[in-house]
Amino acid sequence: MADGDPHRSGPCHVVLVGPMGVGKTTIGALVAEATGWSLVDSDHVIEALHGRTGSDIARDEGVARLHRIEAEVLDEALGFAPPSVIAGAASVADDAFLVDRLSTSAGVVVLLDCDPSVLAQRRQRGSHRRPVDHSVLEELTTRRRSTLQPIADLVLDVTDLGAEGAAAQIVDLIRSRHG
Repeated sequence: MADGDPHRSGPCHVVLVGPMGVGKTTIGALVAEATGWSLVDSDHVIEALHGRTGSDIARDEGVARLHRIEAEVLDEALGFAPPSVIAGAASVADDAFLVDRLSTSAGVVVLLDCDPSVLAQRRQRGSHRRPVDHSVLEELTTRRRSTLQPIADLVLDVTDLGAEGAAAQIVDLIRSRHG
């Protein structure tokens, strides 16, 4: 998206998207701290609303149900004001309505990416562990990346950049657009 895109409207949010384990929550917290905006982490919102983690919902009710919940959480967060940093679920790339909404009204969309082997290690250590077939996951990540990349204002490979470097680039982008 070009700077100052006239098609974007509504509250200015920074929406971080990318695969599970890429660091959306960590980077989002750093951006929120630097901007003074609140962090809306979809994983935390889901747990607060449903009393269970995304992993529990996926196990008990299926992945499709979890993805519907993740979409609802992002859709609602995009309507919040004042501006916030939103750590969205990777599955939002599978929802055409949300992809369109992100491209027209989110504010700043940042696609976070990382080397697949690093992501696999993080997912095994992380709190959001889910049983995953790695070949299916790589195909899914590639497909989602191809959907999100065209609407992203910024694409960051955090493999070597790290959370602090990624957050600094995002904050620079926000300041260049919104002062």
